[in-house]
Amino acid sequence: MRVVEVYKIRWEDVDEKQKAVLVRDRKDPRKKSGHHMLVPLLAEAWAIVQRQPKTSERISQ
Repeated sequence: MRVVEVYKIRWEDVDEKQKAVLVRDRKDPRKKSGHHMLVPLLAEAWAIVQRQPKTSERISQ
């Protein structure tokens, strides 16, 4: 994922059941347009998401 894609992830995009995040407007390197993609997270990445404070609508500060 690109840094800007990670920065745009909101708490409403986090899927607790699937331990995944919805990346909105993810860019396809072969196309100029983007699309939404549900991205599963590995255990360490999921733990990082869970440690983030829920002080804003985005998971990153």
